[in-house]
Amino acid sequence: MREQLAIEIDAFQKENERLTESVQQFCEQIKTLKSQISELNDTEKALRATQIELELTAKTLKGSIEEQSQVLDETQKKLKQVAQEYQDNQNKLADKITELDAVKEQMSKEVDQAQTLVLVLRSTVEALSKTVIADEQQRTAFQSRLNEFLNNKEKSFDQVAERICEAERKLSVVTKQLEESNQRYRKLLDRQEQQIIRLEQIDVVQPEEVQESFDVVKPSVNGFYAIKKEPPFFPASTHRTPMVSVV
Repeated sequence: MREQLAIEIDAFQKENERLTESVQQFCEQIKTLKSQISELNDTEKALRATQIELELTAKTLKGSIEEQSQVLDETQKKLKQVAQEYQDNQNKLADKITELDAVKEQMSKEVDQAQTLVLVLRSTVEALSKTVIADEQQRTAFQSRLNEFLNNKEKSFDQVAERICEAERKLSVVTKQLEESNQRYRKLLDRQEQQIIRLEQIDVVQPEEVQESFDVVKPSVNGFYAIKKEPPFFPASTHRTPMVSVV
């Protein structure tokens, strides 16, 4: 019995030691688990903070993406509008270039026609210059300017057109002067005719002694003028009416 009891006690002690070791191991495991739990709690807190931050970041990114999408849409619309305006400007530019080419072609034709007209009028201008401009030096200067205008083909259309306008103005002035001179000439002819009629109606002793008051009408640069011809000397007569020259 004692041996049996000693065996049981020994077995109990061994089991107690094993249980003690197991308890110690469990304590170590519990301690380790507590440490891991604490670390996991810290990790959970960090992850939760990260989650909150990520949620805020995602929300911000979502708003930024929506805003960027809106900006992108507006930019695309503006780009499309600018492209359309650019195309319209290109079309308008092409139309203006075509119109400019047409104007240049038309001006070239008009310049050619004007040059042809000037060539046709050249002889007339020369004749008028010879008739109106009595001074040889003035006529030569006028002819030189006319030749310079006709031979100057290297100038631009604007200069040629300006010269044509200047030539037309000068021709208009010459024509106006010629018309004024013709009017004065007609008035002088009328007055001369009236003077002749008056002289014919005068009862004189020797009617053949009556001379014309004006013999010739000559042109000048300022118009036509009458050259007065002095009547011959006659003896004084009480029956004659004094002759008066009308200018």
